[in-house]
Amino acid sequence: FFYRFLPMSEVPLSESEKNVSVTPCNCTVRALKDWSGDELDDLSFKKDDVITVVKKDAAGWASGKLKSGESGWFPMECVEEIFDTAVAEVGMKTGETALDAFIKEAKEHKAPVSKVAALKLSAADRNASISEFLASKPMIESDNPDIGADAAEEIEAAQKRLMKMQKKRKGERAEILIENLRKNWLPSTFFELSEDDIDRLVVDLNNISLSRQKYHFSSYEDVFLGSQLLQHLKDSTPKIVPLFKNLSKEQMKQAAQCLLERNVIVDVADPGRKKFKSTCVYQLHSQQTDYSVLNFDKIYGVSCSDNPTQLSIQIVGEMVELMKKYLPDLGKLRKSTDLKAFGLRLSGLQQVYLQHLSTEEKRVFFINIHNAMIMYVHAKFSPPTSVSDKRFAYEYCSIYTNKRRYSIQELESECFDFATKQDIGPCFCISECTKASPAVFIFSVDNYKMTQLYATRHFLKRALVIDGSDYQITFPKMFQRIHKDLNFTDEELIDAITPYCAKDQRDEIAKMKSVGTIDVKFAQNVFDPAYIFEEASPLSPR
Repeated sequence: FFYRFLPMSEVPLSESEKNVSVTPCNCTVRALKDWSGDELDDLSFKKDDVITVVKKDAAGWASGKLKSGESGWFPMECVEEIFDTAVAEVGMKTGETALDAFIKEAKEHKAPVSKVAALKLSAADRNASISEFLASKPMIESDNPDIGADAAEEIEAAQKRLMKMQKKRKGERAEILIENLRKNWLPSTFFELSEDDIDRLVVDLNNISLSRQKYHFSSYEDVFLGSQLLQHLKDSTPKIVPLFKNLSKEQMKQAAQCLLERNVIVDVADPGRKKFKSTCVYQLHSQQTDYSVLNFDKIYGVSCSDNPTQLSIQIVGEMVELMKKYLPDLGKLRKSTDLKAFGLRLSGLQQVYLQHLSTEEKRVFFINIHNAMIMYVHAKFSPPTSVSDKRFAYEYCSIYTNKRRYSIQELESECFDFATKQDIGPCFCISECTKASPAVFIFSVDNYKMTQLYATRHFLKRALVIDGSDYQITFPKMFQRIHKDLNFTDEELIDAITPYCAKDQRDEIAKMKSVGTIDVKFAQNVFDPAYIFEEASPLSPR
């Protein structure tokens, strides 16, 4: 199969940081710990420093000034407010505690009897009064309030601080999960459901109604409230998992708490929050569009007994089938429940350990997983269209397996490490899903040598440019790394690839060698997506 199409635009990130308010403030705080800011307008301080606060925003940041005169923004979570006037004066002047003073004042200023009687309205009357009041005071939300330039700049700065804090908390959340998994921690399994039952439940959650929600003065797109999740579990889940049919409200909350613990749902306002609340705003981890640990759509709840090599064959094979089913429409694949289910399938890699595998088994595992993750990144996000896009994706898209995090760049390096000057074949087993990279093959230990030979010949026939008139061979860009990492001379590189070339290519190379020196050139990077799958070959382990 061969598909090639123009690069797609990037998936837009959720507009989750709108309407962040900045308000004046006049209070004093004390630093609970040292804090060092990253931005020019941040205020760094030491523990116990006293700061005068002049304004706050809804993202949890404040602007203030130290006694030294330095000023800037800092997170309120690093400080505590100082109450050093009213309470202190009460104690100094009268010897009374603040509570004594409060009780005394309450006794001296009793509420009029008529007002006390008014509080004894019936429940129906109270509800009617509240309804009338709310009806007389309608809430009008304006998406484009008429604000001044200075206020607009402050709101924009607050939005950036909110994004920065949420990104930091997402990163901290991922690191906590990784550390727990390294310690062999397993999340609880609610109501003795199997991993397959949980997968079916999670895939069904993609049908939950999404909307725009406000929380703490910020707006979030395509999210749902905790109360909506509980209602969805009550209405829809029994059709998938019959056990949910007779669960109480408290048991539903336990199930939601377990989904939060397993990282299936994420608190968008505070990704580090550990307790489920029906009033908080949530999003499925699989719906998030930022580069992250790609097999954390669910934390796997049992030890994995699968053979890692066999698991890698299944994963790359399933991803190939998905690509064949939906191409050339990657947008449709991106929105499909099939891709969401595959993301959950990847969670099994969390419990894979490679220490007992042979070199040949590890080689097959890393090649298959690398190729599966390249296709998954293209499907979940979009194919890279530049060197910077590729570098960013390869560095920040990662998976957790073998008790550590592997970026795609590190998976690629693991594959390249199996190559030597005597055997450069492993370099031609990994694909970038572009025209200038090898096709996607499915490898096993038994068929590795034959499949690697077929993959190499197929790639060189397609991508090597031999120009007999100019005595020049132009190699695809990936050969530049082979040339450098394996310390090849130009002549050694030509000798290394010649046995893999087709007969007409070998004859042309021999003819040029008989006349003189052959110039070696490396082509420019090519980013046009191209998906070539050769798993239908009789050499495939499937």
